[in-house]
Amino acid sequence: MTESEARLGILLEKIVNWDSDQSMIWDRDHDETSEFFQVVSEVQQLVDKLTTSPVYNKLLCYADSTLQMAMDRLEEFVHLLRQYRQPLVPDHMSFRSMEEELSEDFSTSSFEEEAIQGKSHHESSRRSEDFLVDLIHPDVLCNLRCIAETMFSAKFDRECCQAYISVRKDALDECLSVLRIEEVLQLEWSSLNSMIKRWNRALKVFIRVYLSSESRPCDLIFGELSVSLRQSFFVEISKSSIMQFLNLGEAIAVGPLKPEKLFRILDMHEGLAALLTDIESLFPNESGSFIVNECNEILSRLGEYVRGTFSAVKNAILRNTSTTGFAGGGVHPLTKYAMNYIKALADYRVTMNALFDEQIPLSLA
Repeated sequence: MTESEARLGILLEKIVNWDSDQSMIWDRDHDETSEFFQVVSEVQQLVDKLTTSPVYNKLLCYADSTLQMAMDRLEEFVHLLRQYRQPLVPDHMSFRSMEEELSEDFSTSSFEEEAIQGKSHHESSRRSEDFLVDLIHPDVLCNLRCIAETMFSAKFDRECCQAYISVRKDALDECLSVLRIEEVLQLEWSSLNSMIKRWNRALKVFIRVYLSSESRPCDLIFGELSVSLRQSFFVEISKSSIMQFLNLGEAIAVGPLKPEKLFRILDMHEGLAALLTDIESLFPNESGSFIVNECNEILSRLGEYVRGTFSAVKNAILRNTSTTGFAGGGVHPLTKYAMNYIKALADYRVTMNALFDEQIPLSLA
């Protein structure tokens, strides 16, 4: 028996003994935990050594199976991720109060018999999006990093990556449930006012709280292994959820042009534009460039909708000119509508000037 074969037998016996014990590696004392990783590291070194030698094919298979047994034991990676997952706290993250916020009604009548609602001036002073949260308990991050490093060293990086992405995707689905994004997407078009307010609030919390918080454990566990790989993890975990938000923007942007919807579309444009820098910071690399590009594309389409709707308003007013005096004197309904519309539009003059390239002066403060 060769020295390598003898040593491999000893290492296998230790791994089998650990495998037969139902307790978690991390439940044992520090010395035992350290010894386990030392054994795994030594098995990996033997595998690397035997791989370069053409005369030890049978022993190499023996070493590979021993390493596989050790990696199976490291399924605790998934267990730790799940057991120590920390969800968003509904009391802090809920935006249900948005439905109770008031919007100023700038007209009691209009030539289309719909009230004009401009920008809300009753935003809550409570800014729940201004802090980050621990989505994985800090106490286990070091353990998770240690397992990840061991699995990567043993060339089980694919299994490690798939496990992490799967667990964190489940956590992200839970986040969307807390934010009630599915309810937003299922609202009827007649509820556009509430829909877009809730969409803006949910997107802000999702980007500035959840995704910013999600990037931290990803950095701590995988950042030293590979920055580019860490970024690809983050993109894979978050892309489908971001697209759910953007799908509503896409649906709005291709909808029919209606003057009464202009202000809500402007709210959506301003909300997404305000988060663009945050999104670019979260996805700075090529792997996430398609997300940034998609956000810019939605902004462009919403801008086209605003320009088209503004022209539709102008044409609607021109088509409704009256050649007869208003009975009983007073202000003509069309005049009242136009003035209320301009008054409401003044709140968006910065965005409107940008969208129209400052060709339309809106300095109506």
